[in-house]
Amino acid sequence: MMSWQDTLTALVQHGDLDFALGAAPHGNTGLYHRAGLRDRLMLVSSRAINGASLTPCRLRDLKLIVPSRKTFPGSSVDSYISSGELRPHRTLEIEGVTATLEMARHSDSVTIFPFISMHRDIRRQEFYVYPIIDPPMSFNLSFVFDPRRPLAAASRAFSDMLEAALRDIDADRQVMLGD
Repeated sequence: MMSWQDTLTALVQHGDLDFALGAAPHGNTGLYHRAGLRDRLMLVSSRAINGASLTPCRLRDLKLIVPSRKTFPGSSVDSYISSGELRPHRTLEIEGVTATLEMARHSDSVTIFPFISMHRDIRRQEFYVYPIIDPPMSFNLSFVFDPRRPLAAASRAFSDMLEAALRDIDADRQVMLGD
């Protein structure tokens, strides 16, 4: 199964994209990557299951809705399940971020998403969102470039805007979570 990140990596390799933002490529791709955001995975629920939002939580017997393994968040969660660090009672894999969140909104199941995906919802208080402290679960985004092709001016400007937005989100995370 080809992930979206594999697709993005191939598009950068073939020159169809100037850069991508996602997981650092695996293996020898000939591409350069640098850190874009070091993030945390968060437990997301439609109801209070661990007190107020932003209360740190330990994962235990969960009915877990997992985003598709083709997505970067889904493959991250799947790697924690495969390694045994995360042992849900039951899982349901759903294609699509919106569908995953809607299922969590209308059920007694929970899901896991990175802070970057949930920071607006935290402010709107649409979900209960809990930083996971046991096991500690991270989610890192990288900028991926082909070092043989300089970025076009428009791509450089867009990359700079993305970096600024990621810095703002990281600052919000640090304030909200005390990281």
